[in-house]
Amino acid sequence: MHNLENHFLYTCCYTVLSVITINICALLLALMVTSITKGAGLFRTVLFMPNMLGGLALGFIWQFIFQVVFTDIFVWTGEACCI
Repeated sequence: MHNLENHFLYTCCYTVLSVITINICALLLALMVTSITKGAGLFRTVLFMPNMLGGLALGFIWQFIFQVVFTDIFVWTGEACCI
């Protein structure tokens, strides 16, 4: 039981330290983005592009699922489809 308590305390400490560290880094990046005057649009584009690409890829995946996979399922089962 003592080993479980150590692991729990380690996990709690790791969680608290990582949340604080990530928030400080995010705040510093936000301050840096807002303080840049020349090339701010390009810098914001480069900074936020990874977040945008993930959502864009997810949108294409769901579009494929709704348009292709569900249509094939409806055709295969013989259900009337209004696509």
